[in-house]
Amino acid sequence: MNRVGYGAMQLAGPNVWGPPADPESARRVLRLAVELGVTFFDTANAYGPRTVNRLIADALRSFPAGVIVGNKVGAGRGPDRSWIITDHPDTVRQQVHEALADLDTEASELTYLRLGGDGPAAPSEVPLEDSLGVLVELRDQGLIRRIGLSGASPEMLARARKMTPIAAVQNRFNLLDRSGVQVLADCEAQGIMFVPYFPLASGRLSRHDELTSPRGAPRRDAGPGRAGLAAAPFPRHGRHPRHDEPRSPARQHRRRRDRREPDRRRGSPLDRPRRRVEGRRGNGGVSCSL
Repeated sequence: MNRVGYGAMQLAGPNVWGPPADPESARRVLRLAVELGVTFFDTANAYGPRTVNRLIADALRSFPAGVIVGNKVGAGRGPDRSWIITDHPDTVRQQVHEALADLDTEASELTYLRLGGDGPAAPSEVPLEDSLGVLVELRDQGLIRRIGLSGASPEMLARARKMTPIAAVQNRFNLLDRSGVQVLADCEAQGIMFVPYFPLASGRLSRHDELTSPRGAPRRDAGPGRAGLAAAPFPRHGRHPRHDEPRSPARQHRRRRDRREPDRRRGSPLDRPRRRVEGRRGNGGVSCSL
């Protein structure tokens, strides 16, 4: 799995409501992303609602080998098009089945439970154990292969891990918003994939001179977008005590070589979708740009 994923929210119509003006262009964007090497797509029942999942199914029918679609349930849209948390167990179950139908697949590679508190939707009063328990049940039935959380606090992540292995956590994280830093640290320590959403802060990075001026950008040709992606969390394997020791010349040479050729050394964990998403060894991060 490559480090930069594709967040598909904006493929819906204005304000993420209804179909886009040109659905075929949206499908071409998805196919082009795959051609460019994107292997991870982020979506949700609430995008449209259900519009984006159907576009993904049309564009990537019979998903290419190695492509993973992460879908969020537990969130929806109100009559006024507001974002709301809809994590009642019955609703979560219904949304999983709707997503399977919309994505035209028999099982979800990754299903997140959307939690409130880090976005426009208010936190839910439904106990985490009730709504997450539905995903555990559906996973045991073979309808979900991996379970994730979205908008999780460190406490929520700890409670969830007592119930089931968590394959991925998606939280808001970018140069302007570091509210997810503790969850990121917990994910890195526990070998859980961390997926930062809004890594480019929805275009707000361009309002900061530090990121747009030649002096502030990493390179003269690097604008705020590149700076934002460069700062996105792409944790590698968990730290080892030896990492804090002075490096010998031989270790320094190996480190420089590894930075140049990470895949030739032992294969990047980001290029092994199943192992990496399940967090069996080490940890990685996928940045979903919206």
